[in-house]
Amino acid sequence: MNENLKKIIQFIQNKHSEINYKWKESENYIKINFSNKEVRDIINNDEILDNVFKYRDFLNENNIQLTMDFEKFNINNDKVNTRVKLKNSVEFKLKNYMSERHNFR
Repeated sequence: MNENLKKIIQFIQNKHSEINYKWKESENYIKINFSNKEVRDIINNDEILDNVFKYRDFLNENNIQLTMDFEKFNINNDKVNTRVKLKNSVEFKLKNYMSERHNFR
């Protein structure tokens, strides 16, 4: 594997660990087991849905720092970019999965 690619992957893993730790230490963190959940369970459960939205908001709030950290990371002109889901993307995906096109209903 290319050495630069290894460094990029390690950098992303470290940032992922940092943000997960920060989330778990936040007052909004609630551990939810999704293994036995279906999409309809999520969209009909206010506690789960609220927590999903809080997590998305948390990522958006921390995106500026993440973007700055990722901008600093540069190996031979290889750059790492960030993006965070739009506010309505989670809602759209849940509704889409509940549609007739999917078997998740």
